[in-house]
Amino acid sequence: MTTRSSQAGFSLVEMLVATALFGLLSSMMLGGLHLSTRVMESGAKRIEHTSRVSSGYELLRREIAQAQPLTLPGTSDDITLAFDGTSDAMTFVSLASPFRTVGGYQQITIRPEQGKLLATWRPYTRTGEAVPAEGRDSVLLDGVTVEFSYFGALRDEKAPRWHREWRNQGSLPALVGIGVFYSDGRSTPGLMIAPRLGGYVDG
Repeated sequence: MTTRSSQAGFSLVEMLVATALFGLLSSMMLGGLHLSTRVMESGAKRIEHTSRVSSGYELLRREIAQAQPLTLPGTSDDITLAFDGTSDAMTFVSLASPFRTVGGYQQITIRPEQGKLLATWRPYTRTGEAVPAEGRDSVLLDGVTVEFSYFGALRDEKAPRWHREWRNQGSLPALVGIGVFYSDGRSTPGLMIAPRLGGYVDG
């Protein structure tokens, strides 16, 4: 009895179909890998942005909350505090952070500049002597514009209300409002901070 042997093989059409399928699957895998990489990068950037915003907000809360009602030296009989607030900037005296090299009181100026919210620290002296800037500006928030407002009663007012300025007053505002607006249109909740010593005057 004769046994007929046959060799298995692929035709040209089968090879072309297999090659086409392999190329399609490879393209799909590479596309999925590229998409997942972009998602991961976007997520990492979002987390980094959220962390920076959280740190900036926390610094603003901490420093403004411990604003000090220290008086400015002068010849006027009226007591004027070292707190100067407008709608686009504010300068006040706070306690130095334990992590900073210079202790005591510090004068802080918070202002926007070229789409960034900056904070500058300077040593504060009650004598009113000019002091050099301490270190460089710190960037609190990036890509934003801000608007400050102040709640309280001015010298000639009996009832407290919101003001766009708080200057040459004998007390700290009861509340400091900070509206934050991102240049790309993103919405964000503003800040409402109460100085712990608001309404008191340094004796």
